[in-house]
Amino acid sequence: MIGLILSEWAIYYQVCFCKRKTLSISVNYKQEVEVRAPLGTSWQEIEDFVQDRKVWIERKKAEFYAHYSKIEYQYVSGEIHYFLGQPYRLIVYSANNNQVRLKETGEENRLYLGVHARSCPESALYGWYRDQAKLIFTERYYYWLSQAQEKLMIAPDLTLKFAIKRLKSRWGSYSTRGRINLNLELIRCPQGCLDMIICHELCHVRELKHNKNFFNDLSCLYPDWQAQSQLLARLSMAY
Repeated sequence: MIGLILSEWAIYYQVCFCKRKTLSISVNYKQEVEVRAPLGTSWQEIEDFVQDRKVWIERKKAEFYAHYSKIEYQYVSGEIHYFLGQPYRLIVYSANNNQVRLKETGEENRLYLGVHARSCPESALYGWYRDQAKLIFTERYYYWLSQAQEKLMIAPDLTLKFAIKRLKSRWGSYSTRGRINLNLELIRCPQGCLDMIICHELCHVRELKHNKNFFNDLSCLYPDWQAQSQLLARLSMAY
C-alpha cells in the first residue's frame, strides 16, 4: 500500500504491475484506489499519474460515499448502535428521565435506552454519548498530550484547549489559536481510532501542513496511524 498526500488526509493506493501498455486507475465501492501499471514503470511516474487525477479520485470516492451512505437510524428498538467500536442492540423504553444501561452477554450486547416523555430517543442517546465522550476523550487527550510533549518536544507550558462537537465532515480539527475539536461520533469507534485522531491534531501544533515533517511526527507519536486511518474510513460507512 502506497501513500500520497493529496488533500487533508493521505490517500492510499495499491499498485499492480502487469503486462499492459498504459497506466490506469480505479476506485471501488470501499473507496480503495488501485493503480495498474506496465512492468518497469517508475514510482515517480506512478506518483505523478495519481497526482494528476486528484480531482477525479476525490469525486469518485465522494460518489461511492454518497451511494453507500451511513445507515439512516430511526432510534427504535432492534437497531444496532455502536459504543467504542462494539455493537449493541437498542432497546427503547419510557422512563422518568433519560438514561442508558449497557448489558453485555456472550450472545448479544444490548443498550437499554430510557427516554423521558419530553425527550426523544436520538437526543437521549447522544446526551449519553456526550457524557461518555467528556470522560473518555479527556483522559485520552491528556495522555497523548503528555506523550507529544515528551516525544515531539511540545512545550509543556503551551496552552491548548479541546472541545467535543458533532462535526459534519471531519473527525477532528486544529486551529492556530491552540484549539482542538474532536468529533463526538468518535465515541462510536474503537479507541485506537480516537487515539489516532487526537495524535493527528496534536501533530499540527508543530506543523500545520500535511507534509513529510508532519507525517514523520505522527509516525513517531502514533506508529499505527495508517492502519487506524484506514479502519476509520471503513467504519465511517458502516456506522
